[in-house]
Amino acid sequence: MQRKISCFVSFSATDGDEDAIKFLLDHLSRECDGKIEFKAYFNNKSGSDLGKFMKEDLLSAHAVLALFSPDYKMKCDQHIRSGVLTEYMFIVDRLEGRQLGKPPLFIPVVWKANFDQALPSYFNGRELARDLSQFKPIQTTGPAYLPDRTASRTKPSVDAISSELLDCWRESDPELERIQTAVDGVLLDPAAISDGEFTSDAQSLLADVDVNDAFFRKAERTNFTIDEFSKNFFVKTGAFRAIGKYHKIAFTGRKGSGKTTLLKVYKHQNSEIYFDPIDVEVNDWNLHYLLQDLTFKSAEGDLTFTAEESKVFDYIWPIFLSLCMVKSVKTCGEELHVGDLLPKKTHSERFENDSGRYEALFNMSVGVVREFIEDCISSASTESESRFKSDLLRLINVQSCTEFLLGSGYHGLIEMVRRDPKNRKFLFCLDRFDTEIQKYRKDIKDRNLPEEQRRRWEQREIFWIQGLVELIDHLRSPDNSSPNQEFYKMLGPHLDFCVPLPRDRLYEVQLRRRDAIVGEINEEISWQPYELLTMLRKRLQVVWDIKEDRLDKSRTRALGRFRQILKESGRSLPDSVDVKINGAAFSIDLFLNVLRHSFFRPRDVLLHYTRIVARAELANKRNEKVSPAYVARIISEQTHRIVEEEFLGEFADTFTNLREILDSFKASQQILTYDQLRDKLQSLRFEMYGRSEMNGIGQKVRFLYEVGFLGIRADSVQLGGVSLDDFDFYFFNPRYAQNLESDDVLKALVFAIHPIFIEHLTLKMNSKQPVMMLSWDQVEAMDVFD
Repeated sequence: MQRKISCFVSFSATDGDEDAIKFLLDHLSRECDGKIEFKAYFNNKSGSDLGKFMKEDLLSAHAVLALFSPDYKMKCDQHIRSGVLTEYMFIVDRLEGRQLGKPPLFIPVVWKANFDQALPSYFNGRELARDLSQFKPIQTTGPAYLPDRTASRTKPSVDAISSELLDCWRESDPELERIQTAVDGVLLDPAAISDGEFTSDAQSLLADVDVNDAFFRKAERTNFTIDEFSKNFFVKTGAFRAIGKYHKIAFTGRKGSGKTTLLKVYKHQNSEIYFDPIDVEVNDWNLHYLLQDLTFKSAEGDLTFTAEESKVFDYIWPIFLSLCMVKSVKTCGEELHVGDLLPKKTHSERFENDSGRYEALFNMSVGVVREFIEDCISSASTESESRFKSDLLRLINVQSCTEFLLGSGYHGLIEMVRRDPKNRKFLFCLDRFDTEIQKYRKDIKDRNLPEEQRRRWEQREIFWIQGLVELIDHLRSPDNSSPNQEFYKMLGPHLDFCVPLPRDRLYEVQLRRRDAIVGEINEEISWQPYELLTMLRKRLQVVWDIKEDRLDKSRTRALGRFRQILKESGRSLPDSVDVKINGAAFSIDLFLNVLRHSFFRPRDVLLHYTRIVARAELANKRNEKVSPAYVARIISEQTHRIVEEEFLGEFADTFTNLREILDSFKASQQILTYDQLRDKLQSLRFEMYGRSEMNGIGQKVRFLYEVGFLGIRADSVQLGGVSLDDFDFYFFNPRYAQNLESDDVLKALVFAIHPIFIEHLTLKMNSKQPVMMLSWDQVEAMDVFD
């Protein structure tokens, strides 16, 4: 029995012309070789439950054919209770992902009147509807037929509908679904990177469908050795080159930008110049235990008595780093007596017990700071309160605290480093914040805590990150005029660091300490088009087993090499896809259109190409071509996933009402003047974790620009260099962000909402051409990598 898919047909019975619709469905069924089962209410038996039909068949349909007419529009726009309104609401729910399962193929058709008179307001600018308003069959004495002139006029629209339905039929192929599931499984495989030989217990999850299990691997999610990964997959981006130049760097990056991969490759390629790396992964810690339950409670009284809590971690992090350096030297197998580096017997004995785990060393650090403060309190004069406080201010500083642990002048540790015959340094790496912080925040949310206690616990986690930021800033550029920074000045030259900081967490710190991490030696991981293209090309080479020596590097650049591997693979992918806007179609290169629907991060690009390549593999086995319309549909579906899982998923913990902020732009125009943007933002709250808020318009605009929601275009020279032809987004020019808090600058700008949100927010398209309509000539001009 031939496999079929279902297509729900939505129309208004009042002005839909049932006979003409039946004729259309019969015609489409023949065009699609009987592979489509059309579900229309008139096909139900008399007396059947139409409400159940609308709900069950509409929610399970692979496709929806919506035949719009003036009556359909009126009932939807005015919310007139009717079967049409019920169908309309279910359709919108499915398109916006509010029902289980993926959104259906949606085919809007102008069935009666014209676009303005027939399309419900929700769909204006959303899709380029097919025009079948002239599709009027004639019936006299014999069977109904379509006059030749009518058939000729409506043929392009009918052919396009048939093509889309057949693509949907191919997409629902069980074998394709199996390929896609397997590709996603590989992408999300939690297996850790191997430091030794390749030991995969399964040769390939996808060998039977010709997709290699090496596709779309992240460094921390692969069974390849780090050496193999570096050779076959890694792209030396600008951020990587900066780390290799400075060696003391804190870099920020969005989720999916490759922070962990960059860190692992750097450690691998520079292993000989360091002692055993201080490789701290926070997702192995129990953050709640460290900050709340046991460790911190016993220290609360003394710590808060002597300093505001936000400063406490300014002492704890240097102590933790000191203990990590002792562990690094000891792990290298050096002959040493721990007592030479940690003079106090209680400290050296506890270190011997706790040095196996970094989490235990952090716990020990809190205890050392508590002991130090207690010692300072005992030493302070009790003659008067003012003298007591004065002594504490003099005694409590980072230098005294670290000497309390390491001894005067840090003599033991520094001498050990100076005597090293290999002239090695320390490398401090700290990664994987997100998972543990999310667990910590969820735990606080789930507990029934008094408001004051909840606020304090939330802020303590922020102070914890803030203390790390301060440590990094002082190590990179100590204040040479300060007598209390000897720790940073003496040990800094012997220490490199490579710390990836989550972008959303850094926002929290910057709102509290605006001068944190602002030195030049701070890199944000931003990917340029050619870098992303090269990243994709390297993975495709492994998928299709195309060796490097088959590529002509001497005569072709990044784009040429990418096109060469597509040709070598024999796979059939469209060169471009059409972007439809206000009745016009614009042809855009396939890869560049994927970039338009991403935040210029590897993970975004790979999420699109998992689906595209899976379809190409099946098409290759069956000697078929992948149509541009099919690829455009894939991009649309994956775009929704990126917004929900990657964008909202990344920032929801930090910006607690981000979804509400986005929803305020629903049905908005995509292009906005400053006045229009200000009107939307003025009364809108921007709530942050820890009960902080952004209040100024400039702060709000800057935030929306930095997260990639807004792009800017200059109508004057206020931000000289901003394009007058298209919009700049943060991943093009992050340096513009600092200017966006000035009213004078903001008034000179025009704003655009990122194309990735067009369907998610059902934006109204009010531009002459698609926003971010890149060409390879533009990429060549903006991109330094090739």
